[in-house]
Amino acid sequence: MKKIVITSVIFMICFSLAGCGNKDLLTCSLDLSDDGIQGKQKMMITFKDNTVSTLQMQVDVKITDDVSDEDWEDYVSNIDNTYPDTDAEGVQLTKENDPEKQTYLLTLDIDVNKANNEDVAKYGLDLDNVVGNYSTVKEQVEKSGFTCE
Repeated sequence: MKKIVITSVIFMICFSLAGCGNKDLLTCSLDLSDDGIQGKQKMMITFKDNTVSTLQMQVDVKITDDVSDEDWEDYVSNIDNTYPDTDAEGVQLTKENDPEKQTYLLTLDIDVNKANNEDVAKYGLDLDNVVGNYSTVKEQVEKSGFTCE
């Protein structure tokens, strides 16, 4: 019984130090709020073996001033034009528009090993900027104005 407990404790310690197969998550955010708009951009970068494997970007926007339905539609159209739909390999884009609450959530998931720079460039991203280890990428993202945890 004592061997099982010791083995379990060693396994838990190794598991927590290894981070589930040597994966780390860097979470960074940027406030996008402005007059009449409450917004936040969030980036979650997953590292496997100290190399970027996936990148998720979320843009969450809520209109805080009263705007007409027409103005909301114009705003959504602008976002949709900035972030066009895609069927590119390694890139998935999800858009959630709630016209009643005037909220919009955009989520862009990128598998760095499958996507190419040309496909992500249309979203203002450059895969060359997420090359490196955890601390290098964190430094690059923070230089872009994000706050990272």
